[in-house]
Amino acid sequence: MRKISLFIALLLINSVLSAQSVKLYFSENYVKAGEVNADTITIDYTTYGIDHSYWLYVENTTEESIDVIVTKTILDTVPGSNVYFCWGECVSSSVYVSDPREMSANESLDFQAEYLLNSGRGTSYVRYTFSNANDADDAVSIVLAYRTTVGIAESQMKNISVYPNPVMNKLYIGGLTAQSKASLYDILGNCIIAETTDNNIDMSALPAGIYMLRIAEGNKIITRKVIKK
Repeated sequence: MRKISLFIALLLINSVLSAQSVKLYFSENYVKAGEVNADTITIDYTTYGIDHSYWLYVENTTEESIDVIVTKTILDTVPGSNVYFCWGECVSSSVYVSDPREMSANESLDFQAEYLLNSGRGTSYVRYTFSNANDADDAVSIVLAYRTTVGIAESQMKNISVYPNPVMNKLYIGGLTAQSKASLYDILGNCIIAETTDNNIDMSALPAGIYMLRIAEGNKIITRKVIKK
């Protein structure tokens, strides 16, 4: 009986020690959705010259605050690819390791993986690792596979322009068609303006920060990051 109790105690201790402090979740319309269980996520890159923002949510599963670091590893890329990310703040493509970002107990924060390609074909593979700053082994990773599917006749949505950016008052959207609808979301995924067909958005009353502009035309969707001063 004593041996069984000891075995059970060892199992419990091992379970606690091996538990990960960080989990990843999908984002649907900039809102936290189901947990990511796959090792690789394949993303179709459909329009040259357009930043592709892929959002994930990072959760601190513990009952205490931790600092989380993001590490970017380029596994293979199409020549000319521009790969960067936003973890609290957006960093340039030359940055591979983020500054630590504090996460409160059970808190979930958004992460944005950015990818831009102007020409070329193929698939780029980028691994992002989210680790406890105090324990490098306490980490979770995901590989994003950007598959270039741009055809000869590219979408007319590549002509859409957003300016000025950063913006203080009105944000203008050039290249919209009669079928285009634009929606503006804050960094938490809250919809600020839904499916407007106007070619400008008054942002003067909005707080400074990062916003995401989502433009849809039929089954084609692009997103642009907008910085409000």
